[in-house]
Amino acid sequence: MIPAKKLEKYRRALEARIAELDRSASSAERDARSLGTKTADAMDQAAQEYEKQAALHKASTDRQLRKNVMQALERIREKTYGDCQSCGGEIESKRLEALPFAR
Repeated sequence: MIPAKKLEKYRRALEARIAELDRSASSAERDARSLGTKTADAMDQAAQEYEKQAALHKASTDRQLRKNVMQALERIREKTYGDCQSCGGEIESKRLEALPFAR
């Protein structure tokens, strides 16, 4: 069982991570949209398409990570936070410090 004070610390860290991921995904999506214009040069077009795909991948990764963080917040509300979802054992506090959305 995780003490209430530590649980609150994890909750704040998770909420801060959500805000960070929202900013990052929005920025990556803006970048991808700005790279949508065509250029005359084929090499420039290829480089631009690569950058656009990288930005879209970043946004997608951020959205998936946000989902994982939201699930961790839900586990806090359900009072199952810190329990391994695979084996049911307790997740080590050092792991939660490094990765507060560990499952």
